[in-house]
Amino acid sequence: MSGGITTCVLWANSPLILNNERPRHQIGASEVEKGVAIMNMPTGLILGVATAVGVALLSTVVAARADEFDALREDPQIENGVLIVAIAEQFRDNCPNLEDRRGRSMAFLFGLVNRANALGYNRAQIEAYVENDADQARVEARARQWLVQEGANLDEPESICQVARDEITNQTVIGRLIRER
Repeated sequence: MSGGITTCVLWANSPLILNNERPRHQIGASEVEKGVAIMNMPTGLILGVATAVGVALLSTVVAARADEFDALREDPQIENGVLIVAIAEQFRDNCPNLEDRRGRSMAFLFGLVNRANALGYNRAQIEAYVENDADQARVEARARQWLVQEGANLDEPESICQVARDEITNQTVIGRLIRER
């Protein structure tokens, strides 16, 4: 395709490539009055420009998406709350004798949702944040780091369970969200 000539029609600011189907001399005056502009350009140039515009738009969308959750990540209540939930999940995953205190856990989660709503996020945006793979990996890494700081060996589930029992005994926020069966 490179090297050929392509006729590009701009109709109401939307490019439409005609591939030389209508030569320039066949465009009527009424079409010019309606805002049609005809340009003959090498096909490679058109594809290059289209690719550059597409990449620029995609980059803008990705950058906007990355920034979409910054307010949630930067809010201490949300960030700490998400970390607490991730730590509780580590306890549940490693300690079969632990379970959630459902009422307290639900109230805690509703508090986080209400805070995110107060920051201007709707339900779909909150779900997108919670399901975001990069954020999940980031928070899980922080949860594992916290467990190690508290004395757990991540290769020994019993040491993780001991940290959980200590949290329950000390009635910390995390300890109040779980219980032994």
